[in-house]
Amino acid sequence: MTLREIVNVYNAMVLDFFAENAGLVTSGAVMTDTNQLEFKDLGQSADVLIPEALEAKDFTATGTVVEQEPNVTKKTITLDKLKDVTFKVNTEVFNATNRFDLLGKFATEAARAIVRDVETNIGLQYANAGTTIGDGTTGWTADLFLDARKALNDNDAFDTGRFVITRDDTSMYKAGIISAKDKVVIMENGVAKTIKDIPEYADFKIIRSGAIQQVSGVNHDLVVQEKGIIFVNRPMPVEDSKTIEMSVLEKNGITMRTTYWYDANTKTKKLSTDILYAVETLEDKLVIDAQIKA
Repeated sequence: MTLREIVNVYNAMVLDFFAENAGLVTSGAVMTDTNQLEFKDLGQSADVLIPEALEAKDFTATGTVVEQEPNVTKKTITLDKLKDVTFKVNTEVFNATNRFDLLGKFATEAARAIVRDVETNIGLQYANAGTTIGDGTTGWTADLFLDARKALNDNDAFDTGRFVITRDDTSMYKAGIISAKDKVVIMENGVAKTIKDIPEYADFKIIRSGAIQQVSGVNHDLVVQEKGIIFVNRPMPVEDSKTIEMSVLEKNGITMRTTYWYDANTKTKKLSTDILYAVETLEDKLVIDAQIKA
């Protein structure tokens, strides 16, 4: 197997681990946007096209179809995050009979570091939240969150002290805490409303980040609807050089680049994997800052 093939295999292992473990990116927790034909460098901008929602319209008795003309919003986002994992390659890594076992271990560690960086930066979007739950001192904990959509078929899920997400007539998403079996206290004049009277209360799919940020003794956990935050990833250029080997691979819309080269200054061989991306809040009303007790 050639050196180029080995570098390609290593890059594929990093990418596979990332795709399987970066839950916020790959599970639909946030919007993702990639353009594998558009190579970018750190600090450059990418134009992202965001389609607006379509509605299901009634087909009238007269056979009239209500046509919709969907709009597409173009948003320019700066690719300001470049995560790099570089290490010195020992001879045993490429020459050992179990080289792929060794490469797999290195690839897992590199991918794990990249996953942590991406998930952390998504979690930091709590600072842009349009709604806050709790104050971090009341004993509210993360397991109190309730996915109201799932609870439609589970009456026992509506227990006192748990949270649901509601949506009012102005399409603003709000957090509510259940005060009784069939009541939720929401932020509308402090009035407790029955669950069935809350407009489209099950419309918000709750996705917790798991990337809790601790600031001044308060834990901030991100609760987000899919169109609230966007993850933008772009491939970086591949250099055509006889002194280095490079691999750029894509999987499920995620691009990784791996580079192998000989460093004449340190007389060592090095292997580097990097990812270029940006994370940005699109709609603060779709983002909730849950200040929970540790």
